[in-house]
Amino acid sequence: MGNTDRKSRVTSKDLVVTYLLSGIADVAHMLADHTSPVATLDKAISEIAERGAKDTSELEGLRDRFAAARGNGQRGRKAARPGETRDFSVQKVGDDGDLFIRLPVSLLGVKKGNLVRVTFGADSLTVEHAPQGASAED
Repeated sequence: MGNTDRKSRVTSKDLVVTYLLSGIADVAHMLADHTSPVATLDKAISEIAERGAKDTSELEGLRDRFAAARGNGQRGRKAARPGETRDFSVQKVGDDGDLFIRLPVSLLGVKKGNLVRVTFGADSLTVEHAPQGASAED
């Protein structure tokens, strides 16, 4: 018969169904040897949140544990820690584009789609969680 040692592919839909039917322990077991559990969990969390089917805090906690175990950011840098200072290259798109930096904000505990508030000082920027009820237009 087939090779029983072969890893099976786990999709975000597999995680959603397992989480809704069996709970977080079975999801964690499914992801034990997964090559990219953070990305798969992100997609599963989004799918559950879109449907409003169940609280996703357990999945978000599992995602954070996998992310912490991974250790490095997407470009090989270690995740930022409170009190750490880093330098960032200023970038520009096109000749007429505005100057910007790519700033990691995961340390704030935000997820994709969440809002952050940026306060512009004369020579500084302050980034924090946006207040409840804030919108991107505020």
